[in-house]
Amino acid sequence: MDIKEFFLEEHPRLYYLELKEGKRYFKGEDLPLPIVKDDFLENIKKSRFREEVEIKHFIKGMIFNISIDPEFKYNERYLEILKEWTKDLQGLIFQMGISSLSKPKDAIHFFHANEVLGVKDRRNRFFYGFLLHELTKDVEIRRKILLMMNELLRENPEFPLPYFGLANIEIHQGNYLKANLYLEQALEKIDHWEEEEGLKQSLKEMIQSQKQAIEKDSKLQEASLYLEQGSLKKAQEILLSFDGEIGIVQYLLGKVALKSGQYHGAKEYFDRAYDLDYRELSYYLDASFTDFELGFVKGALDKLTEGLERYIEDENLLYNRAMVYITLEEFEKAKEDLSTIISYDDINENIFNQAMGILQYLEKR
Repeated sequence: MDIKEFFLEEHPRLYYLELKEGKRYFKGEDLPLPIVKDDFLENIKKSRFREEVEIKHFIKGMIFNISIDPEFKYNERYLEILKEWTKDLQGLIFQMGISSLSKPKDAIHFFHANEVLGVKDRRNRFFYGFLLHELTKDVEIRRKILLMMNELLRENPEFPLPYFGLANIEIHQGNYLKANLYLEQALEKIDHWEEEEGLKQSLKEMIQSQKQAIEKDSKLQEASLYLEQGSLKKAQEILLSFDGEIGIVQYLLGKVALKSGQYHGAKEYFDRAYDLDYRELSYYLDASFTDFELGFVKGALDKLTEGLERYIEDENLLYNRAMVYITLEEFEKAKEDLSTIISYDDINENIFNQAMGILQYLEKR
């Protein structure tokens, strides 16, 4: 899907009203006027229309029409009407968009209409891209929005909103730590932004709210990054700052202990994570390894078997279970797991070679 198709799919949201003879809302107007379907039905339901439809509904409908279908045959006439009705069409459309932000599916059409009309306003362009990213999952459209936000940033690094837009994109991709950095920059820049105070404050609250919403995930990613880098003390400090017991936090504290060679401590953390319903693949791998190292072979086997009930074809779980079976001298079960591994088409070459070598050795026994 391209952006044009995205908006054309919104066409069923419009009705076109043929007015009664002699009824005129705008000078020289003699054509069907668009109205947003939801507005029409809501007002019919509340018996508000009776003999007349309020002009504001047609104004909104014409703006929507320009957004939805820029090539619509009556758009030039609609544009003439809109310019006669207000001296600042660009400003009117932008403010209508801001007022509709609580309804993203409506707000997007005001900002897109300004884009269609060639308006050069970086605030408008930001809101257009921001809302479009929220309303579509199309990869190509989202790629274009990423380019748009980066372009806005290059044009003016002091403009705070692209940082907010880029943070939102990173959140959708699960990159909370990077998103948090963008949000911090947005908050820093917005205090120095010369903008109408009401809009500025509303946006600041939106950014702060988003930052608060991802705080936990951002801290977890930061701790995980320190773990990968071997900065175990820094990772532990972040993890111990969490209030209450959280499964993933207990698991990561177990990882810190494991990397520090503290197997008993690691086991306690892993067991606590399990009690808190943490059941990720990494848990089964690390917890079973810890049990095995501590001599709890049966416990390791039980964890690997449970893990394979959830992650049926994971070659790492199968390989580790085969090693446990060998330790227990249950060679037939070990050969079964190893045979399963080498039957996979898409498998890590190293694991394949190891499994094949051990299987061949067992077959010769």
